[in-house]
Amino acid sequence: MGLDQEKLKLLEEVFSSRGRVRILAVLCEYGELNLSEVARKTGLNSTSTVNHLRVLTEKGLVAERRLGRVRMYRLDLGNPRAKLITGFLRRWFHIDL
Repeated sequence: MGLDQEKLKLLEEVFSSRGRVRILAVLCEYGELNLSEVARKTGLNSTSTVNHLRVLTEKGLVAERRLGRVRMYRLDLGNPRAKLITGFLRRWFHIDL
């Protein structure tokens, strides 16, 4: 029984980036935020935030919805891996939501 290479690649892509880890942690703590709120709370610039959110959205870990011209982002708890990451982050940071 070997490691599933696709799952391993996803894990590496998500956790090898400080920016993506910060975004996941912030969304875990605050729930749904717009782009500027995510950037401010993570300390990332807007361009980096957009790029990281695009990757996390493509991987199915973050969901995006529009309110007029504003994009709102949250963890996609319909995705089992996003649920696992949320559980891990809550335990790691002792976040009570």
